[in-house]
Amino acid sequence: MTKLVVAGACAACTAILFAAAPASAQNGTTKLPVDDYLNVVPAGALQAWWDPQTGEEIVVDVYGKRGLNPDTSVDGQVTISKAKKGTEKVVLHLHTKNALCYGFNAYTGDKKFGYNTSEIAAGAEANFGDMMMRAEWTKPEGAPLVYTVAWDRVETTIMCDGVLRAGSGYPEGTPGFAQTTQTGLRLNGSPDNCPPEKDANCFPAEKVQFKATGQ
Repeated sequence: MTKLVVAGACAACTAILFAAAPASAQNGTTKLPVDDYLNVVPAGALQAWWDPQTGEEIVVDVYGKRGLNPDTSVDGQVTISKAKKGTEKVVLHLHTKNALCYGFNAYTGDKKFGYNTSEIAAGAEANFGDMMMRAEWTKPEGAPLVYTVAWDRVETTIMCDGVLRAGSGYPEGTPGFAQTTQTGLRLNGSPDNCPPEKDANCFPAEKVQFKATGQ
């Protein structure tokens, strides 16, 4: 499950890389460079992916908006195609490398992995990782792109390397990793617009883990 984290407050199923491309249209589908979407993402935005059953959460500079690592890169592509009843389907392919990454437990506050932006500002060393995501959603036909996490479908994988915190159960500073693979699906007409199986959970696959390197 994902949520937006903006400006200091406080998510594959694919191995294909999608390089940015100039806008083009073919067979009713428009292809846009990923920058067209990145330009509408709020300044300073981070994105958090979590497991509501355990409270485990990973926060990632998915869109490269924090500027903490000059080597962070975001590649991808946006496609827009006609859908039903005056709407269009938007598909975002995103591949982020060397992005700021840290983890904690949202219920207990225990720090699990890496250092947050406040700790980094105080001199802690940042941990970084990679993310791949494919997200689909609909918008009114002809409407501009806007930032959203209200996806109809999303598939993502995050893998970060760095150090574990004492809250993980390992000694502070233990070399380790943070990882999650998440799949989300919303369906109109079901409770909370989520599939009816698994208690209408939009994200039936969303395990977040923090482990020592080699485990």
